[in-house]
Amino acid sequence: MSVAQDYTLNGNVVNNGTIRVRRNIINNTTGMVTVSGTGVVRLDRTINNHLIRSTTLTYPITFSNLSMTQTMTVTLQVDVTVTNSLTIGDASNPYTNAGTGFSIGARTLTISNLSSYLATSTAPLTFSGGTVIFNGAAAQLILNNAAGVTYGTLSLSGAGAKSVTTGGTVTAATVTQTIGSGQLLVTENVDVTGTGSFDNIGAISAAKKLRLTAAATSGSVTSMNNSSTGTFENASNGTATITTLAGNTGTINQSGATGTITFTNAAANTGTGIITNTSTGTVTFANNLTGTGTVSQTANGIINVGGSFTQSTYTLATAGTVVYNGTAAQSVIGTNYYNLTIATTGGNATASAAITLTTGNLVINSGSTLDMAGFTTSLFNGGLNNNLGTIKWSGNNVYVKGTGTTEFYSAAVGNVAAGANYGILLFSGTGMKTFAVSPVTATGTMTVNSGAPVTVNNGVTVQVNGSTLLSGNVTNNGVVNVGP
Repeated sequence: MSVAQDYTLNGNVVNNGTIRVRRNIINNTTGMVTVSGTGVVRLDRTINNHLIRSTTLTYPITFSNLSMTQTMTVTLQVDVTVTNSLTIGDASNPYTNAGTGFSIGARTLTISNLSSYLATSTAPLTFSGGTVIFNGAAAQLILNNAAGVTYGTLSLSGAGAKSVTTGGTVTAATVTQTIGSGQLLVTENVDVTGTGSFDNIGAISAAKKLRLTAAATSGSVTSMNNSSTGTFENASNGTATITTLAGNTGTINQSGATGTITFTNAAANTGTGIITNTSTGTVTFANNLTGTGTVSQTANGIINVGGSFTQSTYTLATAGTVVYNGTAAQSVIGTNYYNLTIATTGGNATASAAITLTTGNLVINSGSTLDMAGFTTSLFNGGLNNNLGTIKWSGNNVYVKGTGTTEFYSAAVGNVAAGANYGILLFSGTGMKTFAVSPVTATGTMTVNSGAPVTVNNGVTVQVNGSTLLSGNVTNNGVVNVGP
């Protein structure tokens, strides 16, 4: 059936063949009308543009199958739902309009099953001002073409998995994925320029990227399990929250200068998985990080560690700060850091192996304790700043700045660093602690616990500006000045 002018719908229609429409499709009722059946409604004019509209107001139209071919624009002036198949180009007939192509304006296009863009079609899909809903119960492809498609709002729902048709970058101002919907498989590049709310992200294909752009304001992911090697990137200065990272063998990158990525629950990063901060922004692990992947930081940003921090590879020595800030006892990974801050509360932060800072600083915050646990080969070339916290040290010659407590507690022999300006000095344990070289200053108090032997060598001066409590075995062969 061919309609030379407008195709006017005065009620519901069952179409099991082909209806070719040369001009407009008009809803002439005062409610939604449906063109159902196994057939297709095809817009294929080469002279006049097509409108899908209603006679009065904006009453919607539902099609079972809708296609468009030839060279004229197709514009929605009402909401349209396609329940079975939307085809841009039909069989061997491409859609080649050079203007706005298929434009939905500010309307809503709902695609409940199949959609496709014929490879030989060239017409744009102008979706930037409206909403496109993919709500299929079966697997669906998100419409795309070689030039890429820009969506206003891209809405994903329904139980079927959603993949992105191969082509250019899909861009969306807003992406919403309804809770309980099928997994989003990122098979082509996707850019979010406003807000993104994702319930379930699956594999991000190799060399592909799901990105919150610099213009984006926020993103949230309820669950992510990236079993491929593609990238999730927050290039914005906003916050991206990943509630559960069930698995990752790709890359998760914080690249926005003041943006943040926060992992709320336990995060699993395994194998080829990389979680990296390449900016001055922040990556926060509020819970445990587990797996055999890599954590890296290459710029002057911050990585916050709120739980365990277990990976196979740590690349943290180039720049930036790692902050341990859990609310219970934590294990501090023995590796090479640039800057390291201990802000743990509710228990000690205990080194799991030797810690090295070849350039930056170790800072212990007020109320926090770092227990070096006998790893005497730890190196703090950049300095150790203990601001009202405590470092428990069992090795030799640790140089500590600040007003916090340094406790020498080993059962082995150890020396106190020459030239050091400690805050509070505390000696415990049965090993001999020796002031071997001058000068040594404690700007606060010095306490020697019972059973702790301490020796001040001949010619050594120890300046203690605070009070001194000597309950252990102290042998003074030098000079100890008590009081400023």
